[in-house]
Amino acid sequence: MTTRRAMTTRSKKTSFEKAVFLSRYQIIKTLRQDDWSQNNIKGNGKDNK
Repeated sequence: MTTRRAMTTRSKKTSFEKAVFLSRYQIIKTLRQDDWSQNNIKGNGKDNK
């Protein structure tokens, strides 16, 4: 009984951590995409000049 309770709390913790990790990953992904698009625009501008 105690082990089952511990497992449930552990699984809840892991699911929460997963959610945090996923949200963080998505934020980093979007930030990287913005940086890449900005660099790409700068590169295109240089090429056009």
